[in-house]
Amino acid sequence: MSYSSTPNTYEEFVKAFHPKSGLDLKFYKQNQMQRRILSFMNSHGYPTYPPFLKALSADSVLYDDFFKHLTINVSQFFRDANQWKTLRETIIPLL
Repeated sequence: MSYSSTPNTYEEFVKAFHPKSGLDLKFYKQNQMQRRILSFMNSHGYPTYPPFLKALSADSVLYDDFFKHLTINVSQFFRDANQWKTLRETIIPLL
């Protein structure tokens, strides 16, 4: 994976990261996402976006760790209408 430009700002990083990752960070709160990215970068010794993006291109383990750090595992239970129907019609009446 390689990136066509070297981003120097958060916005440029988001733009460069999206085509390769499929993750459009524009849909997340900028302050929260930027804090998560910078925290990960700093903890791995990358003070700025250019060397970090280069490392993401070269190191698949770093890329995978970063991707997992960004994405939040959300339980699908609360988003599934059938689960609520089962709860309402089957489980609650038994209580």
